[in-house]
Amino acid sequence: MHESHADNHTVQVRASEPRKNIQSTGIAALRAARARRLHRAAIAGLLLMTLAGACTYLASLPEKVQVVVTSRMLASTTVLTAHDVRLRAVSKNELPESPVMSLESAIGARLSGAASTGEILTTERLAQRKTPRGDVLVVGFSVDAATASLLHSDDVVDVFATTEGAASADAVGRGLVVAGVVAASDETSPERMVYLRVPAPQAPELLAAKAHRAISLAVRQD
Repeated sequence: MHESHADNHTVQVRASEPRKNIQSTGIAALRAARARRLHRAAIAGLLLMTLAGACTYLASLPEKVQVVVTSRMLASTTVLTAHDVRLRAVSKNELPESPVMSLESAIGARLSGAASTGEILTTERLAQRKTPRGDVLVVGFSVDAATASLLHSDDVVDVFATTEGAASADAVGRGLVVAGVVAASDETSPERMVYLRVPAPQAPELLAAKAHRAISLAVRQD
């Protein structure tokens, strides 16, 4: 009886060993599966972080807008043409105050000062086109260099017209503002061009006088 009990015990011990191996193998498989899940979750999290970072970077890029810039160096009082200006895309943090946004707003306007190549034009850089009295035209007159040297932008002048042999001059424009003075391309030339801002109602008489009579300018002193 004792030997039989011992044999049974031995059989029971030997039979339990495969169960332990199966249990160990199952735990290892569970651990491996959990590790794979954690690995995949880590990769997914990394991808989400990368995508979020890319979106943040793209959102931080400055938005670009089209503005009018000069195509070449331009002298003060230049009347802008299609050859003088072009559109260029610039980021918003490069924009000056009141930039000119369309070619239509620039072409035909007169510069209030000299401009360098690639300069972004602003409304302040363009000669005034409006006054409380209405539309303003810019009219140029040829004057001698000595008279031109006395004139500066924003000076106020009166315009007189005379006919050869006449004993007096007629006032054909009063209180006109100087838009600018342009030196002749030939430095030895005795003449300069002076541009005045002329309200539209005064323009016909002034232009007629310019075409048929001698013009003189008188500078008003403050």
